[in-house]
Amino acid sequence: RSLRYRPNDVETLNSRAARLIELGRPTEALTSLDHALVQAPTYMEALHNRATALIALKRHAEALGCCEQALALQPEAAEVLNNRGVALRNLNRKYEAIAAFRAALAGRPNCADFHANLGIALQETGQLEAAAESLRCALVAKPSATGFQTLANVLYEARQFDAATEVYRQWLVFEPDNPIPQHMSAAGSQVALERASDQYIAGIFDAFAETFNATLLALGY
Repeated sequence: RSLRYRPNDVETLNSRAARLIELGRPTEALTSLDHALVQAPTYMEALHNRATALIALKRHAEALGCCEQALALQPEAAEVLNNRGVALRNLNRKYEAIAAFRAALAGRPNCADFHANLGIALQETGQLEAAAESLRCALVAKPSATGFQTLANVLYEARQFDAATEVYRQWLVFEPDNPIPQHMSAAGSQVALERASDQYIAGIFDAFAETFNATLLALGY
């Protein structure tokens, strides 16, 4: 409704774009943001939202450019620094991404998403102890199934099997009905499993279904 009466208002265009991004419609968001930025090229929030939309579209080099423009206006903007890290990580510039995530955390030290992003980048560069520390910080700030799974994966990769099993137990307390921590916490204990639960097996197949075609193409089928 606001756009009907104020179609060229940059704040309205930016707010509309932010909502479209939340709704998973980044292409439409870009249209609003481009309209806003034609009128106000130094509107930092619109530049930030444009980077977010471009990241959602996997246009990471363009997103990085938007982040650089926004940071030239506000060098310590934590959300922008985090977006810069995400773009750099996806451009395989992992160590620069780590530096960006750490800079973001300097501004917002309790942000779960920033800690999680840093942890993943550290894992990808083989810094498993530091990755686990960051992922634990993310879980303290905002417990989530993804956070528990990622931390457990890092601990398994570091061959800290007892610690990984404990993470699955904590996840089970957080989500008692989730078949993944049910299975993994039992598998890591002294309890003998006759077989994996139907829910656990179904979850594995459902997760694999999302990448099935890409996997076949990679194998040459």
